[in-house]
Amino acid sequence: MRVKANAYFGPVLKAIGDAGTVQVLQGTHPGLSGVAVTVPVLASHDSHFNRMTYLNFCAGIQSSLSVETVTQYLLPLALALVDDRVANVRLAVVKLLRSLMAHNATAYGETCAQVAKSMVEDSDRDVRMLANEF
Repeated sequence: MRVKANAYFGPVLKAIGDAGTVQVLQGTHPGLSGVAVTVPVLASHDSHFNRMTYLNFCAGIQSSLSVETVTQYLLPLALALVDDRVANVRLAVVKLLRSLMAHNATAYGETCAQVAKSMVEDSDRDVRMLANEF
């Protein structure tokens, strides 16, 4: 999903720039407003598959966006899923954090390290293992 999201949305987001991407996420972009309705809704959807899709979407497009856009619009919804009831969603959060660190450790390092540290005691073995690798 990460590669597909970046391949599909990356060129669109680069073309419209950060200001256009913010408009998309807020639902105010004149040409892409339908996307905005879908993206934030995925993060809080009842289906864990949709929540995971949101996290994979974030991981896939984060390299096409500025740190400010990711921090303000994508990361808050993603971090709200740290305590999700489904282990695979929590695992996707840790993978997103690793993706952010790989892209820009300076900008995301402190936030990612704090969140990962809180996930070290997770009830799921796989989440604990990935969180311990920070």
